[in-house]
Amino acid sequence: MELALENATTTISNIRSLLNTGSFKPFALACLQNCLDLYSEAIVTLVDGVAVFLTGHYGIANVKVRAVMEAATTCEEVFNQKEGEYTD
Repeated sequence: MELALENATTTISNIRSLLNTGSFKPFALACLQNCLDLYSEAIVTLVDGVAVFLTGHYGIANVKVRAVMEAATTCEEVFNQKEGEYTD
């Protein structure tokens, strides 16, 4: 879970860098913003998951980790909704 937290933090940093380039079409910008929101929520969920795990509630921790995994999948799927809309 700690590695997932580190990866999510790095992903947020990368998304912010991409958003700051301004070289994307509106569809891609919306996708990136959506992913930023998803990963930001994922970090909160992971922190909660670690706390729950440390108290021995492994089932709840598992649910939280699955939710984070779903967020990553959702981010990827958003980009697949419209082909050819990545850069100018």
